[in-house]
Amino acid sequence: MLPLLREGDRILVSHDLSGVQRGDILVFQQGEGLVAHRVVSITRNHGNRRVYRTKGDNSAYFDAPLSAAEILGLVDLISRDDIEYDLTTKGWRLRNSLLATFHLLVGSLFQVFRNIKHQFQK
Repeated sequence: MLPLLREGDRILVSHDLSGVQRGDILVFQQGEGLVAHRVVSITRNHGNRRVYRTKGDNSAYFDAPLSAAEILGLVDLISRDDIEYDLTTKGWRLRNSLLATFHLLVGSLFQVFRNIKHQFQK
């Protein structure tokens, strides 16, 4: 999640997922480790349950869709060098929402170009 999250940062994670919005950062298990990635879209599945699409800020690819049961928590606060960044404030929510929109667009374009490349390789 560079540049927002850096090695050595400490995060405060909330387990209340009722207010998750596009742009929020979710923590989930991936393989043997934990991952913190940004929500770029929220949809509903056939059972009308929320499905979250996430992507790391420094990643070209989207993660596999996540259900609420797969999510460990929501990052509310980042602490670095004795400075705290409260991601629940209006300013951070707006900034993170704009970043999510940008990453959704870039990730979608990357997928389109990858699909075109695969078509030409056949």
